[in-house]
Amino acid sequence: MAKNDLSIMVGDYKLNVRCCAFIKKEGKVLLEANDLTDYLVPVGGRCEAGEDSLSALIREIEEETGTKVSKEDAKLIGLVENFFSLDNKNYHEYLFLYEVNGKAFKNFDNIEVLDHPGEHESWYDLDKVKDLSIQPACVKDMINSSEFKHIINKDK
Repeated sequence: MAKNDLSIMVGDYKLNVRCCAFIKKEGKVLLEANDLTDYLVPVGGRCEAGEDSLSALIREIEEETGTKVSKEDAKLIGLVENFFSLDNKNYHEYLFLYEVNGKAFKNFDNIEVLDHPGEHESWYDLDKVKDLSIQPACVKDMINSSEFKHIINKDK
């Protein structure tokens, strides 16, 4: 965790402010896996202090993939207030979810996440995402939605 990440302890909760994206290209979506887990997540990470969610998203995509995407190619599709427990810690997270046009990605090669060893990103067919384990689970239905959604998710 970087020093400026919006991730702080508040009482018994870790408060996170995150942004992520469903990066789509030609009927596929880019999702991230970790060698230590059995689920996928949208590409993204924590916002930094003083940084808006869109700027954070553009930075995170470039840090993780090496690909620079345009702000004009990103659309905010949801806000998730996410309450969950992981590794015996309680989390309260605000997740800004975007859809990004993946035209800046030149091919469908798998990507080793540049800033996190053990993490990698792969392209998945959009018509098969219903069969994938994606976290937070509440965002799976947003992959193919064009309407903005506000979700309060309590996985506790």
